[in-house]
Amino acid sequence: MDMWRISGYAGGVRGRVPMARPKHADTRYLELKNGKYRVTVAVPRALQGKLGTKLKRPLNTDSRATANTLKWAVIAELKAIIDRAGRDVPQGDHLTREALELATHRVTIRDDQELAQLDEEIVRRAEEMLGDPVATETDPDTGGPVYIYDAGRESAAGLFAAMASGRATPIECHHGDFLAQSLTKARTKSDDRRAIAFLSA
Repeated sequence: MDMWRISGYAGGVRGRVPMARPKHADTRYLELKNGKYRVTVAVPRALQGKLGTKLKRPLNTDSRATANTLKWAVIAELKAIIDRAGRDVPQGDHLTREALELATHRVTIRDDQELAQLDEEIVRRAEEMLGDPVATETDPDTGGPVYIYDAGRESAAGLFAAMASGRATPIECHHGDFLAQSLTKARTKSDDRRAIAFLSA
């Protein structure tokens, strides 16, 4: 239920104007379980046989304010899983969707601390994608270990972090929207798609 305040009289009728809900009071996508918050995202009915009725992920915090900061990265990940299940898209597309949802949310944040916490979550998610080192070498200057990671995972994790933080956008990301609004002929649109595919490759 929204919070209200009396705004006085307008034309003889008392009006009510909705007050902004404090960030710490936001409970969207949150559920309290055994004193700790977790994220829950509803699964569309058509996919419930495959994924269940809800996707859930613990946040391991009893602070609602902290949960509200941490939840967005998890929401993006879970929604990308649902999207991938619905469209049966490749893993790369699934991660791109997740990264772009994070980037979209990131530009709406005005609080520096919340932004820093979201960036930490992006780094954590990228490190999770990176996985364990596949080899270790010795730094000739310091004598310390240098960890070598799978090249494919390292490339994917770096691209994910760049997209999620708004430093990179896939060239084809907004192309579909552009074509939908374009008044050019179908043949020109086909040429355009082939050019983008060539450039992407």
